[in-house]
Order: sequence, then C-alpha cells, then structure tokens
Amino acid sequence: MRVPSVGIDGLKLRKRFWVPAIFCLLPAVVLVAPPHLARYRYPQETIEMLFGSAENIELLQDGEAVEVYRLRYHPQDSYADHLDAFDRVSEPVTMTSGQVRRLKELFLNPTHYQWDRPGWRTLSACSIQYSVDVQFMLDGKTFDFLLCFGCSSIAAFDSGDRVYSKSFSEFEADAKDLFKEVLGSDNLIGELPEDWGDYQLYQGD
Repeated sequence: MRVPSVGIDGLKLRKRFWVPAIFCLLPAVVLVAPPHLARYRYPQETIEMLFGSAENIELLQDGEAVEVYRLRYHPQDSYADHLDAFDRVSEPVTMTSGQVRRLKELFLNPTHYQWDRPGWRTLSACSIQYSVDVQFMLDGKTFDFLLCFGCSSIAAFDSGDRVYSKSFSEFEADAKDLFKEVLGSDNLIGELPEDWGDYQLYQGD
C-alpha cells in the first residue's frame, strides 16, 4: 500500500491541529491528578481513626459502665466539635452486661465498617439527626458516641471533643434492634424543640 507523501503545507496543517490538541488534554490531566494527590490529605480510614487511637479502643473493650441518653435534635449542632452542643433530654439508661457486649460486638469490630480508600471520603447528603448518646465511663474519663438512625451515622467524642464520624449502615438493623430494647421504644428520633416548625424527621421502621 502506498503511503502518500506530505508536503510543507501538510506539515503546517498537521501542526496547526496537533498543538491545540495537546493543550486540550492538559485540563484532563489536572482533573485526574488531585485524587492521587489527595491521599496525603485523606489517609486510609481505620477503626483507630474513628475512635481516636488503639488505646481508646482497648479502654472501650474493657469498659463495662455504659449509659444511654436521648438527645434533642438541633440541626445546626449536628457537626459541632464539642459534646456540650447537644442537649440531653432524658435520664440515663444503664445498659445491662449483655447489651454492652452486643454494643461492642457491633461498633468495635473493624470488619463491620466499609472503610474509604486513601484519597477518598464518602459524604452524606442527608440531614444528620443525632438522637442517642452512648457514654462509656473509663478510668476517670468519658467516651461518647452519638448515633443518627436516619443516616446511620456515628460521631465519636473523646472527653467531650469530637474525634471522627462514620456510617454504620452495614449493621444498622442490628443497632436499631439493640437500642429499641435499651430505650424501651421503637422511636429512635430525638425530642423536638418547641420552635421546630414543619421540618420532617425520620420516624424509624
């Protein structure tokens, strides 16, 4: 097969098309690069990240004194960095030893969570409604995790300071069953403020 020769005019024509094409590819390179660079900002998720440290997990595994409170729902406080932003609206309910064991089996097992890969973070599009506060009392300190049963979200607080948050959707049904038993109610939402208005809240199953 004969290959046609390309003259000077042809080379100029090809150059005219190739140079803009190279610049058109540059934005694609820029768009692809950040996720790879982002792994330095977002490391691999682990259960130690969720609960603050391996030492905290050991304390939680050993802790037996666990109390549960209901929370009032204030949407502006859902992402607060300190536990003081959340209002407790019930007396504490002390979990039995069997309930504490089930709690640990669910929430302290790293294989029960779907961890994000390095460089990636999963975002929730729902309005988080933390309605339950689970408090461990451990060697003079407290460790709380707040639960939203609408978004299946857990937020961990070490001595009142937020550590991390994560979805527990993989074991949501078991967690609901446990806390319906602990609280003696099928309603797992928080108490509404008087000026609530017409907002819609998740009512549970």
